[in-house]
Amino acid sequence: NFKVKSHELSDLILNNHISDSIKSEIITSLNKLDVNFVSIRSSAVSEDSSKTSFAGLHNTYLGINTNSRIFFKYIKKCWASLFNERALLYRLNKKAPLLEGMAVIVQEMIPSQFSGITFTTHPLNKDILFIEASFGIGNLIVNGEVEPDGYQIDRKTLKLLDKKIGAKNISSIFKNGKIKTIKKSKHETNSQLLSFDTVREISKTCLDIEKLFRKPQDIEWCIYRDKLWLLQSRAITEV
Repeated sequence: NFKVKSHELSDLILNNHISDSIKSEIITSLNKLDVNFVSIRSSAVSEDSSKTSFAGLHNTYLGINTNSRIFFKYIKKCWASLFNERALLYRLNKKAPLLEGMAVIVQEMIPSQFSGITFTTHPLNKDILFIEASFGIGNLIVNGEVEPDGYQIDRKTLKLLDKKIGAKNISSIFKNGKIKTIKKSKHETNSQLLSFDTVREISKTCLDIEKLFRKPQDIEWCIYRDKLWLLQSRAITEV
């Protein structure tokens, strides 16, 4: 039974201890990071190549307290998500390796004012860069729970070609160590979220990332205290 085997593989990781040497390395790195709350992101070896996209198949955990006893539990849950049922089925369909490494990225948790996703190449027009943006942290956009603003940008000139104001009626915020969803006012819902200068900055930065990886990218970012933070970048599949 495929589902049973998936759970058995995951349980082997979840029910065992992380070695003292690995724990020591993680603690040393956490001390250098010197923050109270982090995002713990999965990053499998073959994840998000130009041929495969594992978006949403492996686990990410937001707002985890680094001083909590269960911090290492979330590290193991990221590792174990390599063997969840959907991820294994996807690998079988794509003829990707079933047994491979799972890296875990630990980042400072940013209490974002705005968040979004940039596709450096629009799926219908390779000359256009496309940005989606909404209030708060980006989990609602990623999960499709909010309609974000949309901006279409000319890749060469960075000129704003088109925009659509989304119904940003809810926002996910991180405050006092907790994530909660709040309602936005009608005025906020109907207002354009990003200024043109901000759209231009995001576009230019994301195109620089594309040059670095030498292929079109799907990039998650956020803005906090007027500063652009880059959260992750993956190759766009089959452009």
